[in-house]
Amino acid sequence: MSLVPGDDVDALAAAALSELKQQRTTWILEALVDVHLVESRSPGRYRLHDLVRVYATQLAAAEEPEADRDRVLARLVDVYLHFAYRAAHQISATTVRVLTEGMAKYDLGLPGFVDKAAALAWFRAERANLAAAVTASWRSGNLEAAWHLATAFGAFRLADRDYEEYLRINDAALEISRDLGNTAYEAVTLADRGRHLLVEGRCGEAITCLEQAVARYRDLGDDAAAAMALRTMGIAHRQSGRFAQALDVYGAALVVADAAGEPLARVVVRANMVAPLLRLGRLADAERCLDETERLLEEGTSTTASASTATGAPWPVRRATRSVPPWCTAPASTAADSSGSAPASVPSWWSSGRT
Repeated sequence: MSLVPGDDVDALAAAALSELKQQRTTWILEALVDVHLVESRSPGRYRLHDLVRVYATQLAAAEEPEADRDRVLARLVDVYLHFAYRAAHQISATTVRVLTEGMAKYDLGLPGFVDKAAALAWFRAERANLAAAVTASWRSGNLEAAWHLATAFGAFRLADRDYEEYLRINDAALEISRDLGNTAYEAVTLADRGRHLLVEGRCGEAITCLEQAVARYRDLGDDAAAAMALRTMGIAHRQSGRFAQALDVYGAALVVADAAGEPLARVVVRANMVAPLLRLGRLADAERCLDETERLLEEGTSTTASASTATGAPWPVRRATRSVPPWCTAPASTAADSSGSAPASVPSWWSSGRT
């Protein structure tokens, strides 16, 4: 537990650390609580007393090779990524494709969350731990996982008001993407930063970030993502009272979306065009825009379907080749999770509270 980057863990995270089954891990943790070596300030969550943690950290550094310590941290981060992407998918509607691909890449075969409330409760319990894990993974050299965890974390920007924390995590993601030399990751992070700044009301800065994201998406040939970034840029202009400029940007987004054959972007952009048209007094154009949006929706376009079939993934998606950790090998059921993914085996140590 001295290797946990945050303040506490639940039994599932501790099971990943120790590679023991959850039931046995819980028994050990409760035994440690009984002898005052571990604290439990809320049911099911465990932490080391500060002095015990200092001693345990020194002991681990002296007795465990750095490579072994990094592998333990990586197991914990994989658990965080599995649930962070599934929770984010319940919360955010603005980065559906990114989150869907992240869920596939970091799938441990465990259930997800039944609804938004369950996902948000998990995030609030783990928020500080997730932020600390981004930094710890980055420092350990596990850049790929660090970037993904920072990206999943950013999807919760509307869950609370600590905007500076989200920008700090986004700063880390941006630097990591550049350390990796991955232009696709950088584009995703710049677009995400634009959304963070937009939520904070810093529209001018948001537009600058989104312009950079669009340029990188176009260089990569990812016109679908470029169209969505242009759509967000249009929102920034609209919120700044520049309605004519917003329509210009939305028009550019439609051109790019049409070129990409991306129905989701066409629907979303047209829906966003209605407000500036109304503010400019162009009522007939607003009505036509609504009619066209309804027509596209009637043709069967939906956010979920479009996101699941979108191309241009910024990272390789490996649905069936990810190895299952040794601490999640005993199947207990085959219920599909709330993300709609294929049924996955549920390990025996899995508690029923999140199914």
